[in-house]
Amino acid sequence: MEPDETVTLTLTDAWGSLNGIGHYGVDGSDGTVAILPAPEFISDTDKSQGITKDNILENDNGRKQTVNGDSYAAYVKRNAEKDDDVLTVTDIFAASNRGVQYRFAKTDSYGNVLRDTQGRPYMSISAGGADENLFVINSETGEISTNKSFKDETHLEATYRFTIIAFDPDETRLCDEAQVTITLTQWNVARDGDVAADVVSSAGCTLAELADEIELNASEFKEWLYSKNEYVQLIDGTQIHKDNLSVTDILAANQQFEIPNTIVMAWFGEMGIAGQGWMLWLKNKSDLQALGFHVLVFNNDTYDDWLQPETMAAEAKGDFKHLLNNLSKSQFLHGLYMMGHGSPSSIGSSGTNVFTYGPEWSILYNSDRIGDNSDSIGGQIKYHLGAVIIHACHSNDFGNTAASLKSGKGLFVGQEGVYVPIIGVERIATHWGEVLADIGEGDLYYLYGGRQRTDQIIGSEF
Repeated sequence: MEPDETVTLTLTDAWGSLNGIGHYGVDGSDGTVAILPAPEFISDTDKSQGITKDNILENDNGRKQTVNGDSYAAYVKRNAEKDDDVLTVTDIFAASNRGVQYRFAKTDSYGNVLRDTQGRPYMSISAGGADENLFVINSETGEISTNKSFKDETHLEATYRFTIIAFDPDETRLCDEAQVTITLTQWNVARDGDVAADVVSSAGCTLAELADEIELNASEFKEWLYSKNEYVQLIDGTQIHKDNLSVTDILAANQQFEIPNTIVMAWFGEMGIAGQGWMLWLKNKSDLQALGFHVLVFNNDTYDDWLQPETMAAEAKGDFKHLLNNLSKSQFLHGLYMMGHGSPSSIGSSGTNVFTYGPEWSILYNSDRIGDNSDSIGGQIKYHLGAVIIHACHSNDFGNTAASLKSGKGLFVGQEGVYVPIIGVERIATHWGEVLADIGEGDLYYLYGGRQRTDQIIGSEF
């Protein structure tokens, strides 16, 4: 052997030969040994198509994930459900290698990979949590997902770190490893009775997750979200102008916004205070306030004028539309709760009246005309609402579009056919039940917590 001569050795171990994958290179001048090149499962074809380990990826939920070398950062909601998508690692380990399989490496309490006497890592398809069962990886596709609902988990950590092993089972050889960090995200929503509620992000939050949590449409976030700062910081430190935010941008911690927190309670009913008492109007209002909402009351009875009924009807309707329009434009309006007379297309005080204090008028729902300023509820609101509750005849009849005033995940309560309030009927709701039970009544309430003494009697009239 001549001085300074480089000797190349084929790398062989208990996993079998890695011929063509990696070699030892020995520097003759100082004896340094290195693997040349580093083993990886990214083919020349993949590289020519731009597939590398330094890509910005996007999972099936449209959520951006970041890859930096052999490190991968992903985020999942603190209240995630079972089988929620977290990330897919096949883009790290070249999806063109169809024989590759994926596992979590078992580690000790310090994060070191546990190996057998021959240096092979111990592996599992699940990992995370006290029972190592929070996350699961599909061994063939590399998809990591939640293995249980997190809602009932009381000992979740803020961050989980794993080593992912990619290997070829047919040749029993180690292919590659990558480090994965999964951060649990949670929006801090403070509903404290103001017209708007403060919300603060944890690291990794997205506006899509916020929309899902407060039950407003993510696609309409620019209509209902107010940023307290001109620029918003992303998880990578980038400062982005609030007007350029997207629902999938991954936010840094402590980004501050405001969301709608006002519910309008509209009374178009009969018998004045007596009628409101019968319908538990004030009880329902106090229950909404106990949930942290700001409640604004529109009372048609205050427009009573026996001498100018048409004038007062026009004024009442105009004020109601103005209220909805202003609250919506100001990004304060979360929901509507209305009691009165109804038809399949409208609500108001017009109907088969026994005794109405206020003027008689009605307004169309027109949920297909959101934000077009038409003479309707839909025309006055700028985005679909988080809750629409209507105690009026026919508000949930077949073909009625009132339910479409709400967002995709929002709450809707309506009535089929003729609606008659009678004594002694308490319906039990499931929406927001856990929160409502905390108020102290023990049972779940009907609609936002109000025990509504009403029932529907077909053929009767209100």
